[in-house]
Amino acid sequence: MKLKDYLKENKFTQKTFLLHIKENKDIEISPSTFAKWVRNIRIPRKDEAKTIYEITNGAVEPNDFYDL
Repeated sequence: MKLKDYLKENKFTQKTFLLHIKENKDIEISPSTFAKWVRNIRIPRKDEAKTIYEITNGAVEPNDFYDL
């Protein structure tokens, strides 16, 4: 599932999702960087993709950032 679709389906804004990551993983991600991931302009690094995978309970997988 694409990150954008996950946010919409689970009624997260980008800001609230970043707060969710901060609260659960104690990791801060720049809002501008996150916005680029959502719009498929950039792809998260390995550790960042793993964090998203864990926070979304596997709904957003690292492969979802690639258009294969």
